[in-house]
Order: sequence, then C-alpha cells, then structure tokens
Amino acid sequence: MSVLNLNPSYEWQGNDGNWSTFTLRLGTIPQPVHVLPSTSGSTILVVDPQGCESAFTKCDDLRGSTFNQNASSTFHRIIQSEQQTAFNVSFDSEKSLEYTALGPVGVEDKVLLGNEGASRPLDPQVIHSYYDYFPFLGFFGLEQQNSSVFANETYRSILGSLSNSSNIPSAYWAYTAGSHWTETWASLTFGGYDKARGDISKGLETDFSEGTQTFQVSIKGITLQRPSKNVTAAGSFPVTSFLDSVVPEIWLAEDTCDTFADVYGLEWNEEHEMYFMNESQHVANLYTDPKVTFTIMSNSDAAAKTVDIVLPYGAFDTVASYPLAGIQNLTDRQRYFPLKRGSPKQQYLGRTFLQSAYMAADYDRQKFYLTQASYPGSQASSNIVKINRPGSSSQGLSTGAIAGIAVGAAAIVALAGAAIFWFRRKKKQNKRTHYSGSFRASSIGGTTMDGTHEGMLSQEYFKPGGHNSELPEDQFKQELDAITTARGFVRHHRAELSGSVRRTSQQSGLSRDSAVSPMGDRGRRPVSHLMQQSPASFGQPSPPHLSHRNSGQSSPGAPSPPMTESQYWGLSGPFELSAISREHASPVLPDPAIEPIRSEPITISDLDSGTVDSAVVAPLSVQRAEDTAYNEQLRANMRGPVPDGRS
Repeated sequence: MSVLNLNPSYEWQGNDGNWSTFTLRLGTIPQPVHVLPSTSGSTILVVDPQGCESAFTKCDDLRGSTFNQNASSTFHRIIQSEQQTAFNVSFDSEKSLEYTALGPVGVEDKVLLGNEGASRPLDPQVIHSYYDYFPFLGFFGLEQQNSSVFANETYRSILGSLSNSSNIPSAYWAYTAGSHWTETWASLTFGGYDKARGDISKGLETDFSEGTQTFQVSIKGITLQRPSKNVTAAGSFPVTSFLDSVVPEIWLAEDTCDTFADVYGLEWNEEHEMYFMNESQHVANLYTDPKVTFTIMSNSDAAAKTVDIVLPYGAFDTVASYPLAGIQNLTDRQRYFPLKRGSPKQQYLGRTFLQSAYMAADYDRQKFYLTQASYPGSQASSNIVKINRPGSSSQGLSTGAIAGIAVGAAAIVALAGAAIFWFRRKKKQNKRTHYSGSFRASSIGGTTMDGTHEGMLSQEYFKPGGHNSELPEDQFKQELDAITTARGFVRHHRAELSGSVRRTSQQSGLSRDSAVSPMGDRGRRPVSHLMQQSPASFGQPSPPHLSHRNSGQSSPGAPSPPMTESQYWGLSGPFELSAISREHASPVLPDPAIEPIRSEPITISDLDSGTVDSAVVAPLSVQRAEDTAYNEQLRANMRGPVPDGRS
C-alpha cells in the first residue's frame, strides 16, 4: 500500500478568491470536474448543468465544469417521489451560516479520483448536483463516514473507499489550500502527509470532537503586526472555532474584526456583509505587509501545547466577482477582505486560514493535527511521510529519507569498493617496491650482491664467511658481473662459470658500480663456444628461498653469459650459479638443497673409487691447465725478467 499524493488541477478558480482545485472524472465517458476538498462532508457536490443554463458566458469553465447525469449510463438517480426529484444539500457543519443548495441526487458507479493518466477508481459514490450560484465551485468530501440518501442505503465515502480497498495504508489525509500569492498549489495527501508542505509532527495534536463539527480548536489569541508595533486583537479569548474548508472566509467576533479593520484600513458594508478595501489602502498593505498570528490550542485541553499560524497580507489579498457584492457583469471586480463578523456560534477558520495552515486527520486514532504551512513553490518536489494503521508496522520513512538512505548506501558501497581497490593496488605497489631495483657489485672476493632485483630480496648470496682482503688470493671466490643479469629466478640445475679473479688492487681503477665487469675475458672460454654447447641455458645467482615464491616471473635486464655445464672450475675452486632454461615456462619445481662444493683436488684414488666421473674430470683438467698457464704468464709480465735460479 502506498500513499496517494493527489495532483491538483493546476487551475486557480473561484469568484471569492483564487483557489487551487482538484479533478474528479465522473461517468461512463469520464466528465472532468474541478472541485475543492471539503473537510466537513463525505459526498461529492457538483454544479448541475441547470446552474449555468441561463447565466453568463463561460459559466461552465469558471465554475469548474458541470456534471451531466443523463450522459452517463452508470448514474442511478434517486427520487423520493415523482413530485420530489431534488434534495437539499446537507450543510450540517455550516448550519449556523445558513448555507443552502438544491438539486438532484444519485449514485455514480464510475468515479475516478485525479487527473487523466493518474486516476484512482473508487467505489460507487453519492453525487449531489445543485442549481444554485453558491457554492460557486463544487466539493468532494474528505470525511470517512458513509453517505446515505435513505436510511436503508449507505455508500462509502472517498476516504472509506480508498482505505477499505487497501489503496492507502490508513484512513488519513492531510490538506493545505495553497497560496496564489506565492504560486504554490494546494496539497492533498491520502494515507500520509507531505512534509515539504508542513511538519505535522511539530504541530498541534488534538482529539476529534463529537457531533458534526469534527475539527474544533480554541483560539488563544490573535496578534496583528503594524509597522510601528504589534497589536493584540480585541475580544474574549480563548474562543472555540471550527476548521472548515467549505467556508471561504474567517469568521470572528465583531470587536475582534474591528481590530483587523483598524490595522488593514477596512470598511464594513452592511448590505453585502463584507469588508471592502480601496486600491490605495491595498497598495499600502502590500508595502507594509502586516501579518496576523493566530495562537491555536486544543479545545479539550487548555494546558495543551499551542501552535502559531502566521498569515501574511497575501492570504487576504482577494477580489470578488459576479455575482458577489452586487456585481452585475463578468468584467467587474471588487477588492474585499475575507473576514466576516460572527456570533459566538459562528466562529470559523475557513479556506483563507488554510492557505497558511496545514491540517491532517487520522480517523484510525481519532485525532487531527495543525501546523504552519510551507510555500515551496509550484515546482517543489514532495517529501511524503507514510502513516500506518495502529498495530501495523511502524510509521514509514519519508521519500526524502528513503532517498537519502539509498544515496548513503550507494556512497558507502562506492567508498568500500574504492577502499578495497586502493588497498589491493597499494599491496601490489608494495610488492613491486619491495622486489624492484638493480644489482650492483659490492664485493669481489666474497661474491656478495648488495642490492635488489624484482623478485629478490636484498641479502648476501653464497658468501663463505666475512669479507677479508688479507685472505690468500686462491681463497677468493669468483664474482659474477652484477650489472648484466639473467632472466628468471627458479633454478632447474646448478652451473659454474669459469674465469680468473684479480685482487681488488688489480682492477685498474674499475669502479665497483661500473657497467664494465671486473672479470677479464682471458682464461675463460669464448661465449660463442658456450653458446654452441647449450644456447638455451642462462644462469645467475639466486637466493634459494625466493626461487619457489617467485616462480613464473621474469626479471628485466640483460642476459648473463649462457652456460652449458653444471659446474665450472676457477682458480679458487668451483662456485655455484642457479640457472633457468628458456624452454620452460613458469617452472614450479621445488628448490634443490644447496650441496657442498668440492674444493679439494681430484686424486687418482677418487677416480679409482668412482667418486668422480672421469668424463667430468677430463674437460675440467684441460681448463685447469689453461688457467695455470695464463696466471704464470701474468706474474711474469708484472715482475719483469726472472733472474736465474728463481721461479
């Protein structure tokens, strides 16, 4: 069940002011009529075609259109007898004002509430047409009680039809008459209220009254604002008054009306029983804008909360037209003030008051509410608050609150997604930062790589003890060129690279961070020779504990010299390299354990016992001989001619 926020007709109509009307569509072929809400009735009152039969031109449009009963096959006319075909309109709540009207009565099966395209079908409704000029515009009742013509036949009211068919969540309505001076249309809501038009929760709450005048309040006082000072209205307060939208004016005691006349410059016309105003006084009032504040309290509890309803001068800025105030033609207008002198039983806060007041009625709880109306303008959006029946789920959220929650939820989801994205991206950046970098040579004798590379931590690899430049030359391990790196980090097998090592002092001024390797080319096999043996194998030092974790990644950099043998021999003995074959994509083999490297010379007994394969010794022995010859020649060149008897 949803709240029904009824759209207005978007017309300002009436001969006693500019009133915002609503649309009903009646009959088999829907006939649209523009009518006003009645807070005191439960039937539909419309102008009969005879009400415009011999009247002025455009009568039908000016009076909100008429309803032709004979044109509807679904209209059932009710008559008391052949001689009695018309009935008096029931103005029970306005009886003290002696309102009267006469016309035929019937039941219409096809009644649509609202404009075309946004109508709600209703149960069959009692429709009373009338011939009179008053009321100038028709009405549709907001009261819940059933309508009846005869005691044995009853029909649901509009509110009863909507609530009984579960079209709305409760028997509840809220109404404000709108304000022509701010171009704000009237608002009528069933099953809830529009918070954009007034905050009912902050207004006056009071109980229904017994009898036909349901909405009784007490006027505690009235204050009028003048340019120089505020004026308290004369009269005996508090006074009981009736909220009634059928009545166009405000009815107050005569002495109270005199205070209004003094502040606004009004003149009482006895013939027409109306307050008139000349144009110069009207202009002065527009300039000073004297406001009136009604302090309202509950009629049943004098100690109850009060609410102030403030009416600006615009609420009283009205003109009368034909046939009011003795006007004889359609073009004439008479500026008047919608205030009437009344007896103690004729105290009404009518439609003029409801321009600035927002009232709501809850028939399930037998309470009504009153608060200051807002003027958001004709283009303002609604903020509907749903009211449920007692005992049902808790009062619903307003549409604005629901929209705010939806937007907030969407924002939370978006922020959560952004946070997840940021943390994941940050994590990836941290990994890249942790493993990115470039190798640099930091130790010659100890084969230390101080630096990082993608996929490798900054730590020492294969360093046999602390670095000591005083160690004998033949105990220095060979160091690889750390500037040119190999791709890949998972080792498939070990490999050793041959070469000779110079002392640090023999590097001929080469920087440790130089792009030129401190390793000489002499004493090593040519790269072409190695490529011929195994062009697919490349090696580089790799930390054992990273080879498995970073499997499948590749590292930027130039490739190291290709390897063919699993071990190579240097002057100080063998050294290990990890190697990866390009023929394998993202290998995930487990890390092989680091095996001790044999540094003792190979003896005949080793060959005899089968400890060392003779196929491995043969090429290594040749390489050993070549390295020894080269180093002997190097020493001879550095020392000069060797004296006889010395080696």
